[in-house]
Amino acid sequence: MIISLWAGVALAAPTAEEIAQRLQARYEDTTSLEARFIQEAFWKSTQRVKVSRGVVFFEKPGKMRWEYKIPEKVLIVADGRNVYVFRPASRQVMVFPSGKALASDITLGFISGRGNILRDFRLRLEGLGPETATLELVPRKPHPQVERLRVLVNLKTYLIRELWYWDYFGNYTRLIFDDIRLNPRLSEELFTFKPPQGVEIIKER
Repeated sequence: MIISLWAGVALAAPTAEEIAQRLQARYEDTTSLEARFIQEAFWKSTQRVKVSRGVVFFEKPGKMRWEYKIPEKVLIVADGRNVYVFRPASRQVMVFPSGKALASDITLGFISGRGNILRDFRLRLEGLGPETATLELVPRKPHPQVERLRVLVNLKTYLIRELWYWDYFGNYTRLIFDDIRLNPRLSEELFTFKPPQGVEIIKER
C-alpha cells in the first residue's frame, strides 16, 4: 500500500514541459505586472557581485520600466520601439532599438509578450520541491549575449520568483522578484521617456 502511494506521488510530479506550459499560460493571461526586485550582477574576472534594488513595471506588448534606486539611480524605459537607459549621475541617455538592447528580448520575452518558453528554449528540470521548481533554459537559437537561463517558479502561482542568466564568459545576473502585482492599471506615462534638458543622448543602431 505504501509503495503504491509513493508510486502515485512520483507519477504526479510535473515535467519540465508541463511546468513551462503553466508558466507560459500564466504570463499569457497577464497584461501588466508590477514588482519589487533585487538584482545581483556577478563578474567572473573580478569575483565581485553588485547588488541593486528597485521596482519594475511590464505592460504588453513589449513595454517595460526598471527603476533602480539602490545603490545608484538608473532608469530603463522600453516603449515598444526603443529602449532608453538614463543614468542621472552621468547626465547621459543611451537609446537602443527595441529587441537589440541588453538581453531583455530573450530573458524577459515571455513576460513582455514577445516570447514563448517552449518555442524558444530547450528545457531541463533542475530541481523540484513542494512549493517551487527550478528549470534550466537553453536558447534553441544561439543568442549573442545569453548562454543559458535558470528560473525558480512558484508552483502555487506559477510566477517567477528568481531568474538567472549567464553569458559565455561565466558572468551572470540574478533577479529576485517580490510583491508581485498582476494586471494593475498602469499609467502610459510610465512607458514614455522624455530626456531631461542638458543631457547627452547617444543613439545605438
